[in-house]
Amino acid sequence: MIELHGVTKRYGESTAVDDVSFRVERGELAVLLGPSGCGKTTTLRAINRMVAIDSGEVSLAGRPVLDRSPDELRRHIGYAIQGVGLFPHMTVHRNIASVPRLLGWDKQRIDRRVTELLELVGLPAGCAFKKPRELSGGEAQRIGVARALAADPPVLLMDEPFGALDPINRERLQREFAELRRELGKTVVFVTHDIGEAVLLGDRILLMREGRLVQSNTPEGLWRSPASDFVRSFFGNEFGLRILSRHRVSDLALGAPSRNGAPRVTRATNLRDVLACMVTEGCDHVVVADEEGTIRGGLTVHDVISGIRGLS
Repeated sequence: MIELHGVTKRYGESTAVDDVSFRVERGELAVLLGPSGCGKTTTLRAINRMVAIDSGEVSLAGRPVLDRSPDELRRHIGYAIQGVGLFPHMTVHRNIASVPRLLGWDKQRIDRRVTELLELVGLPAGCAFKKPRELSGGEAQRIGVARALAADPPVLLMDEPFGALDPINRERLQREFAELRRELGKTVVFVTHDIGEAVLLGDRILLMREGRLVQSNTPEGLWRSPASDFVRSFFGNEFGLRILSRHRVSDLALGAPSRNGAPRVTRATNLRDVLACMVTEGCDHVVVADEEGTIRGGLTVHDVISGIRGLS
């Protein structure tokens, strides 16, 4: 779906992006991750021609992006950024409708799409009549995502879209976006400097350093097989715990139920929270119950640790 071949971008004597090549498959969420100044945002912006590259090629659905005008290209690629970038003088409705209006959609179709998107991102219909200054940070970020989805583009580019939020709202939106993206099947390139966010959201992580692509793999692949000391040290000793946050109880085979009195979790509980529950309760096992409270099995510390090694 998205391909970069030998992409290089220089600013004077400085090389911001240095011979970067990768492919993002249809429906995949690829995270560009790395230290500040490593070239990840410049790489992202090369995809929709917000940055003119010096050499190499960027293709979308097999067609070089240079074959389209920048305006035409950007109308078919959703774009969400940190700080949202909503038009302050427009209502939420007009912000979301900005690209469909440029594409010539009729009013009835636009109104229907705005209503659909507000529901999709979990906001009441009344938000449509508010101005950006009347929104909380979390609400504004949801509107930013809705606007990026407005024309139903196959590709989303997201540049640290949740970076300005407090930790609680940020984690909530991360998890909600992960579910939404799977439901919609969009192809996403997502920039972040937050390792936890990259591990939670990414189907694949593209780790950059000093303008170059250092390693590309699934989070689990990077965890098991780091390509260098830099990769190993960048992710640090908590990498395994972050991997646990990607997976749920439903990803593991359940053992026999533990004895009575053990703490309960559900199949939807992520495995990091399972271990946290065990530590908090001072035990080495939990029981797994369904929504009706019926016990379906159990997990021990050993089950979680050995099980995560087998997950991809």
